[in-house]
Amino acid sequence: MTRVKRKKFREYFLKREKGLIARTDVSPYDSYRNLSTPGVFAFLLVGILFILSFLYRSALILLLTDVSGLAGLYFYTFFVAKKLRVKRVTPSRVLREGDRIESIVELRNFSSLSIWGIIVEDYFSPSNDAHVRLAPESIRPKSMLRIAYSRLCDGGMGQRKVGPLVVHVTDPLGIFEFRVTDDSVIMLDVYPRIEPIRDVVVRPSVEGGRYGNYEIQSRGLSVNFSGIRPYERGDSLRHIAWKLSTRGQSLMVKEFERVVSCDVNIVLNLSPQWQIGRNAESTWEYCKDLALSVIKQQLDLGNSVAFFSNESYIESGAGNDHFHLLTRHISGISLTGEKENSRESYKIDPQSILEKYHDFFPRGSNIIYITPFNLAEIQRSEIWMKRLVTERHSVVCVLIDTNTFWLRFLESISTGLLVGAKLMEGIEDSVKELKRSGISTHIASNKVPLKDVFQ
Repeated sequence: MTRVKRKKFREYFLKREKGLIARTDVSPYDSYRNLSTPGVFAFLLVGILFILSFLYRSALILLLTDVSGLAGLYFYTFFVAKKLRVKRVTPSRVLREGDRIESIVELRNFSSLSIWGIIVEDYFSPSNDAHVRLAPESIRPKSMLRIAYSRLCDGGMGQRKVGPLVVHVTDPLGIFEFRVTDDSVIMLDVYPRIEPIRDVVVRPSVEGGRYGNYEIQSRGLSVNFSGIRPYERGDSLRHIAWKLSTRGQSLMVKEFERVVSCDVNIVLNLSPQWQIGRNAESTWEYCKDLALSVIKQQLDLGNSVAFFSNESYIESGAGNDHFHLLTRHISGISLTGEKENSRESYKIDPQSILEKYHDFFPRGSNIIYITPFNLAEIQRSEIWMKRLVTERHSVVCVLIDTNTFWLRFLESISTGLLVGAKLMEGIEDSVKELKRSGISTHIASNKVPLKDVFQ
């Protein structure tokens, strides 16, 4: 729906809002330059002439002339704004991270007057450079103007919105302003670009039941039948070939392949209170990118992969269909309770994610735990990682170095995290402690490409 709305009177004099950190390195002119506009000068002139009109007749004449001219400019701007139609054309609604997309804005002038002083603003959230500002020269009467802009999809994966579209229309002197707004919002699906990584060391389970690339020491647990042999002490009774045994003098046992696949559990700590950064340059997106790269690698090896996050999980599976399911699911995960431009702190879940899903992990499986580094979180997660190791799980921990993210985005961090910045230090000591406990540990940071995390 298209709306036409005039600029409010108080907006001509409003001071720009300050961020979390006050700017003290600018001149007074830069701080109040929003007042240096034709509209402010026009209103001041009317005020001065109004006061002088009580003293001088010539000032009254100038006042009436000035008001008449301003009224003419106002109605001229209002008329052309009412006759302006805006529309956005986006060629594709399914994108991939790193793609460049071109969007077209159509402006149609149905009036018999030229439109001057146009500024087009759009919001393209798939890009880090989300705010689009275009300034065409003018639109002739009864004509259409097309403006194209392109943006790189580097704002993260998932559903992203484009819009609303706002066109600012002013008179030739730039005094009055009307806003023509197209409220329609387009939702784009941005899928991740999977990056290859170094091999993650996983081990097969003696209870693995699917054929794969890993050889185990004992037989009898895979699904692929290989032959018959005489019974040996310790063999499972469920694998005895009873029909063949009745024909001979001894028990015969079915033998299966030793080559099995691995059960891999990807555990992703997406607790909102530990996340730092914005869009693609955030621990949130880095965790999801790394998880998808590991998932792709393990599925290509024929392993079974299950996914666990704070609010959801996907059961173990294999193959391309399972990969597409996990990709759609992980791409669509959003920050729980997230509010745009909000700096409120999130409540910390007293239960570790490893504790929450402890009973879901198959015995002897592989657990790859990916989490932003924070001493408070690691201390409680370490207890459960050590417990999983004693239960004969293979545990790989990937710590995201939050110090490489938070310094660049001070204004997006809640006050609680700023106070607890000390909790983000000491990652090297934590890595040594985890390795002493038999937990394979890797450090990932904003400066390290995904392919080098597991070197």
